Amino acid sequence: MAPEVTHARASAPGLTAVGIATVAWGFSAVLVELTPAPALVIAFYRLWIASALLLVLSAATGRRMTWSVWRAGVVPGVLLCADMTLFFSALRHASVAEVTIINALQPVVVILLARPLFGERLTRSVGVLTALAMGAVTLVVLGGGLPSSHHLTGDLLATGSMLAWTGYWLTSKHAREHVGALEFTAAVTVAAAVAVTPVLFIGGETPIHVRAGAWVWFVLLAAVPGSAHVLMNWAHRFVDVSLSSVIVAANPVVAVLGAVAILHQRVVATQIIGGVLAIGAIAVIVWHTQQPASPSLEPIP
Repeated sequence: MAPEVTHARASAPGLTAVGIATVAWGFSAVLVELTPAPALVIAFYRLWIASALLLVLSAATGRRMTWSVWRAGVVPGVLLCADMTLFFSALRHASVAEVTIINALQPVVVILLARPLFGERLTRSVGVLTALAMGAVTLVVLGGGLPSSHHLTGDLLATGSMLAWTGYWLTSKHAREHVGALEFTAAVTVAAAVAVTPVLFIGGETPIHVRAGAWVWFVLLAAVPGSAHVLMNWAHRFVDVSLSSVIVAANPVVAVLGAVAILHQRVVATQIIGGVLAIGAIAVIVWHTQQPASPSLEPIP
C-alpha cells in the first residue's frame, strides 16, 4: 500500500510544468474551432503528426522505445483517444467555454480516487478551496444560461471526455513511476493514433480530402497540446495528481479568454466573476502546498 501523506507533494519545477501545460491545453479548444475539418479527422491528423514528432525527438535524444515503454502506453493511449474524439466532437455541439468547463470538473473524480490509488490525502482547507474552485468553474458555464437541447449533446460528449481524461490522467501517473516522460508520451500518442484510425472510418469520415488551410492547424494541434502532454507526464513524478488536476482546471479560463479574443464568443459578467474566483482559489491551493506542513492542518479522513 502506498504511504499516506498529509501535505501535497509539489516541486517548483513540477508546478511550472503543470502551469505551462494548462495554458497550452487551454488554447487547444480554440485551435480545434479554427480547424476546417470534421472532429475525427482533426483527431486523426493531430495524433499521427504528434506521434511522428515525438518518435523523432525520442530517437534524437537517445531514448529507447523498449517493450516495457510501449506496454505502459497502451491503456493511457486508448483513453487519450477516447478523450480526444469525444472532446473534439463536443466542440461541434457546444461552446468552447461549456465543453472545457465540464472537463474542468475532472479534479472531483481525481481527488476521490487519489487516496486509494496513490495514498494522497488533502487537508481540510485544501479540500474546501478545491470545492470553491469547482463551484466557480461551474458558475462560468451556467452564467451564460442553461444549455439548450442542442447543447445537451455536447454536454454529454464532454462528460464522456472528462471521464476518459480522468482515466488517462491516473494511468499516466502510475506509468510514470517506471518509464521516462518523453518516450512514454511517444508510446501513448502512437497507441492513441492507432486507436483513432478505425474509429475514423467507422464514423464514415475520410482523411484524404482535406482543405489546404487545415494543415497549419493540424501541426499546431500536434505541437502545442502535444508538448503539454510531455510536460505533464514529466511533472507527474513531482506533483501529486490531486493537486495537478486542480491546477489544470484553470484551462477553461484560458480557453474562454482565447474564445473571446480570437473567436469572438460572448461571455457575461457572472462568467468573468466565476473565472476570477476559480483562478484565485487555485492560486491559494498552490501557495498552501508550498508552506511547511502544520499540525493544525488536519488531513481529510
